[in-house]
Amino acid sequence: MENGTHNHYFRRKLIIFLVIIVLAILFWSSAELQKFLSDSTFFAGQYLERYPFTGIMVFWAISTLSAILSPFSSIPFVPVAIAVWGNITTALILLSGWISGAMVSYFLGSSTGYVLAQKIFSLEKAKYYKQKLSAQAKFLTVLVFRLAIPTEIAGYVLGTIKYDLVKYFIATVIAEIPFALIVVYSGEAFMEANKIRFVFLIFLALVLMSAMFFLFKKLQKNNSKNSNEY
Repeated sequence: MENGTHNHYFRRKLIIFLVIIVLAILFWSSAELQKFLSDSTFFAGQYLERYPFTGIMVFWAISTLSAILSPFSSIPFVPVAIAVWGNITTALILLSGWISGAMVSYFLGSSTGYVLAQKIFSLEKAKYYKQKLSAQAKFLTVLVFRLAIPTEIAGYVLGTIKYDLVKYFIATVIAEIPFALIVVYSGEAFMEANKIRFVFLIFLALVLMSAMFFLFKKLQKNNSKNSNEY
């Protein structure tokens, strides 16, 4: 089970990395797709000049939803958001949306939202990780877990085991900041066709998640070993 989980994790992340790179290459090679993005950005900019609050709330809602539903992603909207609001504002909206989504996942786990949760999350994965954590887990372990595992699964698991809400919130903020920055600056590199910076940032995200997954497994082994000694 352990090896299968490890292999599935790394295989899934590698596939995602390769798909992103291939899609980026296809975009950079297509004048039509580049024109489509340019036109979309122009029209979005015009709309947001007239309805700035509505635009921000829509992007925030999309970001929140992407932290709850794994197949759904706010990333395709990031280049347009950057063109309209710039890097910092886009990162802040994205970050606040992800944190909000993470809190929803937590409350679904800690409440009686099981019926809804089983339609949203992979409960098989959630059950596996619930066996690896407890409400008394160290903050470092939880932080590493949040960095390694998708938000919706991590939030649901930590909500289910009734992990401390304040600590969960702090771990979530810390965990989401680097990924928000990576997404925004890789989005900027994508629009500027800065291939080296784009690939580097996407690869950095892959390495960060993989390293945190490995560290989480190592911490779990150490905790199990220490528990067996008592």
